Amino acid sequence: MSDFQTWYKQVPPFTRIWLSATVGISLLAKIGILPIGYLILQFAPFFYKLQLWRPMTAVLFYPLNPGTGFHFMMNCYFLYNYSLRLETDHYKQKPGDYMYMLFFNWILCVIVGLVMELPILMDPMVLSVLYVWCKLNKDVIVNFWFGMRFKAMYLPWVLLGMNMILSSGSIFSLVGIFVGHAYYFLKFSYPSELGGPALIETPFFIKRYFPDVQGGTHGFGIPPVGQRPVQQQQQADTTGFRHAWGRAMFLSVVRWTVKSSFRSFYLSATCCTKPTPVPLSFTRYENNVPDSNAPPVLVLHGLFGSKSNWNSLGKAFHKNTKPVRKIYAIDARNHGDSPHTDEHSYEHMVEDLVHLYQTLGIEKAAIIGHSMGGRAMMLLALKYVTNSTQPFQPQLVEKAIIVDISPSTGLGTSNTNIPLFLESMKTIQLSPDVTIHQARKIADEQLSRIIAEKSLRDFLITNLVKAEKEGGRFRWRINLESLERNFNSGVAQFPQLTGLKFDGPTLFIAGGRSDYVKPQDVPLIKTLFPKAEITYVKDAGHWVHSEKSTEFSKLVLNFLNE
Repeated sequence: MSDFQTWYKQVPPFTRIWLSATVGISLLAKIGILPIGYLILQFAPFFYKLQLWRPMTAVLFYPLNPGTGFHFMMNCYFLYNYSLRLETDHYKQKPGDYMYMLFFNWILCVIVGLVMELPILMDPMVLSVLYVWCKLNKDVIVNFWFGMRFKAMYLPWVLLGMNMILSSGSIFSLVGIFVGHAYYFLKFSYPSELGGPALIETPFFIKRYFPDVQGGTHGFGIPPVGQRPVQQQQQADTTGFRHAWGRAMFLSVVRWTVKSSFRSFYLSATCCTKPTPVPLSFTRYENNVPDSNAPPVLVLHGLFGSKSNWNSLGKAFHKNTKPVRKIYAIDARNHGDSPHTDEHSYEHMVEDLVHLYQTLGIEKAAIIGHSMGGRAMMLLALKYVTNSTQPFQPQLVEKAIIVDISPSTGLGTSNTNIPLFLESMKTIQLSPDVTIHQARKIADEQLSRIIAEKSLRDFLITNLVKAEKEGGRFRWRINLESLERNFNSGVAQFPQLTGLKFDGPTLFIAGGRSDYVKPQDVPLIKTLFPKAEITYVKDAGHWVHSEKSTEFSKLVLNFLNE
């Protein structure tokens, strides 16, 4: 009994109450304590006799007999499994939003039930919640009967097909799919894909009683990794491409001090009100050429990426820019070789970049940012511009190239899976006795249960490294705890900006098959970046620079060399 109590207390509250009420009411009706006739949904008793409990009991009650017992158990399994996943994953920091989702689905189930004269609503209610989870995790692999494995997006339709074959309950499944899709469309699809306003927002009074949870690890993994000490890195190779933490040549520092003393004073005087920066790791591509007057190019990767992703392109950019430019490929905080911190937001990333400008003695640079890095670069360009309200503010950006991301609210639909990816990566268990090749193979096998695309798994696994100085144990170069905790507020949402704009040359490069830069994003892009050009690369997805590297490199070089 103690094991059952322990398990029961660990079930999140809304799932626990829903499951307990369903099992309790159904069993009480089975043994005759509750009359079945008073539990089902009927129009006349509800409206004319004011039996107001019927809409609630109709979604909780299910008639139990030898012919329905197995179906009831399956419903309870789906209720527990997918309600728990939603409540502890997508809505884990927003209990009010989850409660409101249940309320919305319940109301819509009741309305459809009254119109279609459906007396029992357990099936559609459970399937509506399952449908929302499947849409939010559409590419996750689910296991089904007889060893079947397929993407989550197909699960509601598989259950519909089974109900059509094994019972006459297909209408209940269709109602559940309709209700779940209605919520998903109004809450997620319409705002993110069609650019419309958010049509479902949790009322204030619900948020008041079920406030959002700020911070915390929510029971997953271990405490966040402490900030790693800064170490000087060695040269990356013998061809003159240097790999450093932030060293600048002495003459460059002197030149920076002489030319930009007032700007340094401005940045120093205001740093006390800004997030604390960290020293960023970077790779410099300059091939020992004489100093050029052309501004350098700073490149920042996206979520889960690192500076090494840009090695080939960094060399190509350096070789083919006219006049020649130095290229700096940078590791963002909580990524690659840069320090790990508890904080992760675009404001923090911008101050990290400003600190790097100061350290390297850079007055102005062209910038390239992909996805998360693109948003950080956008904010850098928008914040550090000279204008009438801040006449002494340094303008740090010469030109901006933003890769497959927009300043609009939210992200592409594929990012709804990212918290699950982070959670899955934390569960991987590896022995220090295996080699890095063996470890990555094991990690790939374990992640394949959740992530279908081999290319995505390979990309994530590049972050797995063997720490020889720590007894050979394996660790992730990305800070899983911090990224999971800060994803919704620090990565998925771009800061709301008013009165800011960057008047410099700007190029947005988007993937033709990606949904990160949508046509409805263009007005906001043009407001913030009046000189922006927007180019779509045909047949490219979100990782434009790797999927279509030749076309991407040509666009970048043409823009930089103008």
